[in-house]
Amino acid sequence: MGVVRNFIDILGITPENELPREILGQIIRNSEAEKILVEDNVDIKNIYQIVIKVDIKSNRVIETPLNKLVVIDVLKQIKILYYDKDDRVGVLELKSPYNFFIDIEDKKDEIESIRIYIADAYFQLISKKELYSNIVYIIDVHYYGGKKNTSLDLNGQNCGNNKENYQYKDYITLVNSNETEEKYFNEPVNELVALSDSLSTVNTSFEEKETKEESELIDIDSEYL
Repeated sequence: MGVVRNFIDILGITPENELPREILGQIIRNSEAEKILVEDNVDIKNIYQIVIKVDIKSNRVIETPLNKLVVIDVLKQIKILYYDKDDRVGVLELKSPYNFFIDIEDKKDEIESIRIYIADAYFQLISKKELYSNIVYIIDVHYYGGKKNTSLDLNGQNCGNNKENYQYKDYITLVNSNETEEKYFNEPVNELVALSDSLSTVNTSFEEKETKEESELIDIDSEYL
């Protein structure tokens, strides 16, 4: 089982012990919120599992008068396992682009590798045709030579070494951070359902707690009426 958020089992979130612990260049924190429109022929009653996978596809270096920008293109894939109105299991797979940029203030600094982590993900079914999504990314940028930024400045100044005639396309390594996400995303539906067997118990306990809290609030309100 992955991380349970809003009663949904989410696979693909990076465990906390696998997040970067030191800054070897700079660390960028970014979040993406969006509303996902569900296809007309898909009728979602309840979502019980979501699998997230991100693939870094390409990069572009932009030399500006003041600094250097590296634009990263990412493909985000989301697999949604749900129950329809007849309580049958359905699967919906979505693909969408995601882009971010790295601002390098010292133009002499050089990037060796980029890793992207999914720190958190939250989903909520607003209606049968609309899904709210918020994903928090941590982007770990290593400067060439792996020199540590001892000041822990998230802008990563003065962390790399200088190299003549440096070409980004030859040296940047784009790395997907979570190897388990590939496994989970390619699992057949019956295996993913098996992974969620324990989730029904978790959801039931949450629902019971929520119902109990609501009844207690009603009782309190009644006392003041």
